[in-house]
Amino acid sequence: MQMFSSEMPYNRFLPWLLIIVRLAFGSETGAVTGTVSDTDGNPVTGASVLIVGTDCGSMTDRSGHYFIPRLSPGEYTLTARMVGMAPVTVNGVVIVSDRNSTIHIVMEPEAAGTTTITVTGQRNLVLESVPSTIHVVDRKQISTMPVSGLIDVIESQAGVSVHGGEIHIRGGRSGEVEFLLDGTSMRSPVTNSYAASIPVSAIAEASTITGGFEAEYGNALSGVVKMVAREGGDSYQGDVTGFFGDNTAFGTESEDRDVTSALENDNFRSDCVQGTATLGGPEPLTSSLLPSLGIELPGSYHFFSAAEFSRSGYDLRDSRGNWENNWQTSISGLVNLTCQPGSNTGASILARYSYCQSGWDQWAWSQLDQPVYIEGTPYLGSNSDYALPVRFNESWAVTGEVSRLTGRNTVIEASISYSEFSQWNRIRNGTGGYIGEDLTPSAWYAEHFPKRISDSLGFFHSGLHSSLWLDSRSSVISGSLETTTQLNSVFKLKSGITATVYDVYDFSVTANPPSQTWVNIWKADPGAGSAFVQSTANFSGAMILTTGIRADVFNPRTSMTVPDNPVPQRIPAKYQISPRFGINHPISERDVFFATYGRYFQMPSFDKMFSGTNYNLSGDFTIVGNPDLEAVKTIAYEAGIRHRTGALSTLSFSAFYKEITGLVQTSPVASEGSFFMYQNDESYATVQGAELSFLQLPGELFSGSISYTYSIAEGRYSSAVDQFNYLSSGYQVIPMDDNYLDWDQRHKVSADIQARFEEGEGPVLFNVSSGDGGNPSPSGEAHITF
Repeated sequence: MQMFSSEMPYNRFLPWLLIIVRLAFGSETGAVTGTVSDTDGNPVTGASVLIVGTDCGSMTDRSGHYFIPRLSPGEYTLTARMVGMAPVTVNGVVIVSDRNSTIHIVMEPEAAGTTTITVTGQRNLVLESVPSTIHVVDRKQISTMPVSGLIDVIESQAGVSVHGGEIHIRGGRSGEVEFLLDGTSMRSPVTNSYAASIPVSAIAEASTITGGFEAEYGNALSGVVKMVAREGGDSYQGDVTGFFGDNTAFGTESEDRDVTSALENDNFRSDCVQGTATLGGPEPLTSSLLPSLGIELPGSYHFFSAAEFSRSGYDLRDSRGNWENNWQTSISGLVNLTCQPGSNTGASILARYSYCQSGWDQWAWSQLDQPVYIEGTPYLGSNSDYALPVRFNESWAVTGEVSRLTGRNTVIEASISYSEFSQWNRIRNGTGGYIGEDLTPSAWYAEHFPKRISDSLGFFHSGLHSSLWLDSRSSVISGSLETTTQLNSVFKLKSGITATVYDVYDFSVTANPPSQTWVNIWKADPGAGSAFVQSTANFSGAMILTTGIRADVFNPRTSMTVPDNPVPQRIPAKYQISPRFGINHPISERDVFFATYGRYFQMPSFDKMFSGTNYNLSGDFTIVGNPDLEAVKTIAYEAGIRHRTGALSTLSFSAFYKEITGLVQTSPVASEGSFFMYQNDESYATVQGAELSFLQLPGELFSGSISYTYSIAEGRYSSAVDQFNYLSSGYQVIPMDDNYLDWDQRHKVSADIQARFEEGEGPVLFNVSSGDGGNPSPSGEAHITF
C-alpha cells in the first residue's frame, strides 16, 4: 500500500514567490548590436543609433560599440547620427527573439550626404550564429502558410514527427517537448502534454529548437517550441478569415493516462469550419478616453487581441472510413496589453483562454452500432454516444511582465504568471446527463457495468469504455528574475532564477467489467526552482562560443508508505546540474561549422509520480504512481555545417546522437498483489540521425524550406505503460532487447514553399513522410494548396 501526505502548507511558498518574479524560460525580445566606425576603421564615439518609429536607441562607447535591447521580433529601420558626419540609414534589420542581430555601420564625412543601406537575408545571418538546429518562422511566413494550427507550423520542420496525435522531436517520447508562449509553459503538469491552444493568427514568431538548447531552458528533453505573441501598433488594424474543408490540425496533444487507451487519429479533422478575427492598435482608454477628460498618461499603450472558433468532424468522415466520433469543437483567444511608460521601461499583461470539446476517437469502437453474431450470440448494435467518453479541455493563463534597461547595456526582466489546466471526461447516460454524476467515490465500487464484447478482429460490440470518469485540475504559479548584460562587443552574460509551485487534483474512474473498478484520487502541491548562467562570446574572426550551466531542484513535498515498511518515508528533493556548450566557427566566407553538447533532464509527469493516493487493491492490474521517481536524463551531441548559397538562402547539414537514461516504466509489485508501480527503468534509448535542409527567405519568386531527415530511434519500451500492457494482456515474455520505437520514422521529406506573383503571394505546401524499420507500415501524406 502506498499513501501520501503533504509536508508544507501551500501558502508558505507565496511570499518568496512574489518576490522572485519571472518564468525565465527564455527572452521574448531580441537586440541589435554592432559598431560604428569611420571610413578609416576608427571607432566613432558618442554616435546616436536609433530604431526609427520607436523610443529605442543607444550611444556608442569609446570602442564605437552600441547595444539596443528589448526589441520585439520583426523588421526595423536603424539610423546612426554623429555631428560632422553624414547620417546612415539601415533598412531591413530583422530581430529574432532571444538573439542578437549584428549591424556594423561605417559613417562618412558630412559632405558625402545621407547613406542608405538595405540589408537582405539578415535573418539568415542571425541564425548562423546559433550553435544548434533552430527553425524560425515569422508572422509574414505564417500568414502565407496554409495552416490552421500551431502544430501545422512546426510539423513541417526537420526532425519533427507526429504519431497518433503525439509530438516527437528527433526520436524522443511524447511529452518531452516544451511549449512556451512569451516564456510561460503551455504544458499540463499532470501529463507533460501540450494542453492549451492559441489562435495561430496571434503568433508573431515561432521558433522550434530541435538541437541543443541553452541553459536558460529546463525541464525538456527533446526540444523547445517558443512562441511570441503579437503586439498592437500605432494604428488600428484587424482582419477576419475563414477556412472550410479538411485539415490535419489538432488542438491539444494526445496522451496516455494509466490504463486508458490513447487516441488513434487525433490529427485528422474532416468537414472543418474555422474562423479567426484579430484587432490591434492603440489602447483606447489611454489613447482616447482619458485624454478627452484632460488626463494624459506618460508613454505609449497598445493592445492586440485574437479569437478563433473551429468545428469539425460532423460529416462522419475519417481517414480510415466512416466514423461518427471523430469530431471536435474548440474556441481560443488571446489579449496582449503592452505599454512603454518611458524609454527604458516596458511592461505587458498577456491573457489567453482555450476550450475544446471532442469525441473519443478510438477505431476499435467504430463498429459498435453494427449488428453481429459473436460465438452464436447476437448483438444488435448500440449508440457509441452512450459508450464512449466526451472529452473536455479548458485552460487559461495570465502573465504580467516588466523589463527595464539599467545603465547602458543591462536589461532586467521580471514577471509572474498564473496558469490553469482542466480536463474532464464524461459518458452520456441517455437521459441528458452523464454516468456517475451523482456518485460518491466509494459508490463507484457498487456499480455494475455491462461487459465489453469484441469480435475476432478486436472491434467492440457492447459495453462501455474503460475510462468512465475523469476530473483533473491543476494550477501553476511561476515567477523569476532574469538579467542580460552586453559586457562589451565580445561578451554577453545572461542569468536567471525561477520558482514554481503547483496545486493539482485528479479524480479518475476506470473499469474492466464486470468485476474490476478502480477509483483513483490524488492531490499534490510540489515546488520547483532553478538558476542558470550562460555566456556568449563573439570573438574576432566571427567564432562564437556559448557556454552555460543550469541547476534545478524539484521537491515532491510528500511522504509515502512503501510495501513491507509501515513507517511513512519522506521523499527527498531531486537536484539536477546541466552543463551546456556550443560553438560556431566560420570555415569560409559562406560556410559555418557548428557543434553542441548538453545534458538535459525532465521530471516525469505528475500522474506517474502521484497517481494512486487512494486506489482499490481488490482488483488486479492497476498502476500506482511513485513520487520518488528520478528525472529522465539525456546526453545529446550535434554537429553540422551551414552553407550560405545566396543572400537569402542557406543549405544546412547536421548529424545528431542522443542517449536517454532513466526512462519511466511500469514494474509489478508482487508483495501487494498484481498491481504496478512506475519506476525509472535501467534500460536506455538511443536516437541517431542526420538532417539536410534548404531555406530560402522571402524576396525571390519562390521562398520556403525543403528538408530531409534520416533517423533511428531504438529502445526497450515505446511508452511508460508497455510492460503493464504486456502482462495485463496475458503475455509472460517481456522484451528485454532494444527494438525500434513505435514512432521511429526512418525517412521524412518536408517542403513548405511560397510562390510570389504580381498579384501577391500564394502558398504551396507539400509534406510527405515515410516510415520503415520499427513502423508497422509505411505512411505518407501530401497536401498542395493555392
